[in-house]
Amino acid sequence: MNSATPGLTATEFTGPRPADAPSIDELRASGMQINTVEQGAEIIVQLAQLGPDGQTGTFVGNEGPLPW
Repeated sequence: MNSATPGLTATEFTGPRPADAPSIDELRASGMQINTVEQGAEIIVQLAQLGPDGQTGTFVGNEGPLPW
């Protein structure tokens, strides 16, 4: 079994944003990495396509293995 994180991904899942919160575009313009849904899904799709003898016991993001 593996675990994955899509990273900070712009979705509607988290619910409404406060009126005074910066927009996704403003956050991106400030240099914050915010994935699109497609970018966030990349690692999840990769893990779903592993064969029965693929690597297990990992926690990964789009950039590779994570230390925890």
